[in-house]
Amino acid sequence: MNRFTTVLLTSVLLAACSSLRPVSAPQPDPAILPAMTAPVPQHLDRWWQAFADPELDALVEEALAHNLDLRQARARLEESRARFRLARADRLPDLDLAVSTNRSRTTTVGANPLPPGFSAATTDHRMAFDLSWEIDVWGRVAATARGAGASFRASQADLAGARASLAAGVVRSWFQLRAIDAELALADKILQSREHSLQLIGQRQREGASGKLELAQARAERDTARAALPPLRQSRAQAESALAVLLGRKPKDIFDPAIVRGKPLENLASAPVVPAGLDAGLLARRPDVIAAAARVQARDWQLRAARAALFPRITLTGLLGYESGALADLVSAPARIGQIALGALQPVSGIASLGATRDVAAARLDQDTLAWQAAVRNAFRETHDALVDIRETGTLESAQRDRVDSLAETLHLAQLRFDAGYSGYLDVLDSERGHDAAAMALIQAQRDHLLAMVDLYLALGGGWSGPETGSPQAGTHGGSAVSQTSTRPASPGQTLP
Repeated sequence: MNRFTTVLLTSVLLAACSSLRPVSAPQPDPAILPAMTAPVPQHLDRWWQAFADPELDALVEEALAHNLDLRQARARLEESRARFRLARADRLPDLDLAVSTNRSRTTTVGANPLPPGFSAATTDHRMAFDLSWEIDVWGRVAATARGAGASFRASQADLAGARASLAAGVVRSWFQLRAIDAELALADKILQSREHSLQLIGQRQREGASGKLELAQARAERDTARAALPPLRQSRAQAESALAVLLGRKPKDIFDPAIVRGKPLENLASAPVVPAGLDAGLLARRPDVIAAAARVQARDWQLRAARAALFPRITLTGLLGYESGALADLVSAPARIGQIALGALQPVSGIASLGATRDVAAARLDQDTLAWQAAVRNAFRETHDALVDIRETGTLESAQRDRVDSLAETLHLAQLRFDAGYSGYLDVLDSERGHDAAAMALIQAQRDHLLAMVDLYLALGGGWSGPETGSPQAGTHGGSAVSQTSTRPASPGQTLP
């Protein structure tokens, strides 16, 4: 029997050791390893302040304080923090104080009757400290705690990502709302111009200088300008209510958002300059990249814990206290009791399930490592797209501004020819339509350029200021200094074109 037991235990230990063979996981590309857990500098944590609009700053701060989705993200972070504390507590010995009083009675007519002189009723008082501690020889408990710590860091990054996404949503909504305001102001100005033209054409028609056709055309243009206002007012109301939801306002305030306006769109359009030669390490500050890297670390520790679970668990148990039949004698030297024991528990029938758990952890590590690499590549793609958008929308904005100036001169000349009687009202009408369409397109180009700036701030994890690149400066879009960035991961110190 002793020989059989020895052979059995040896076989189990050999099986456990063979199950601890290294599991090959895809290794991260060394080119994407720069400081993935680096915190975002504090001055980049408020990147929207680069637009220098106090009203916009106030709206973002309101959203960060009251948005319900962000509050849920904070609650999830607190849950992760508690799980981390729970995992750390498992590394410490369990010490419990047990106090009990038992009263029992034994039968006197059973199969084994009590000897004469023994009482059938007994009372036992006990007070003792119970100690239980798993000696973490193989590192299972420590790996579990470190995995929980990495998961907590991932939750912190998730909260930072939710915060950045919320701020970007507020800024985008703000820019879109200010663009709608500009479009409404332009549409109202166009309506007033059409009303004035209709009055002039009516007066000329009464004087015989214009015909009914010109009067009908002027009236149709006035009605067209009037019909353009309701959709814009509808869009403005919807933009205000959407912004109110992002701000976390109460339901009654969604019906009457009362969004205070700040700078006009044309003043906001002077966005910060993007310097050339941005360091690729800026992408390491992105919350999604930090979270993905932390999840890889968490999975790695979980895999180590799953491997260590195949080894015997060694536990130390102990007891120290007092026990007596009389309560008055409980805390006395003769009543002292104590016990200490060292044991090992080796899984036998469950060794297959533990091996499967290890394989599951290895597969999840593979998935999260690939997700990390995908997050880094996606960061390069988003930065590339944002840089291209800034360059092209800046060029488009400049071209639209030149177009508006040219069409304004054309409209002025057409009006002079019409007043002098050298051309008909149709020439003036065509010039007005072209100028108004160009003015609307300029507003949309300014909006799109600002939205591209928001995308770049997010892509770079909050901005690009630092000892290498300097602080953002107010000015033009800087499109001439920006070219397409490579989608190949950059190594530490490499720059984005």
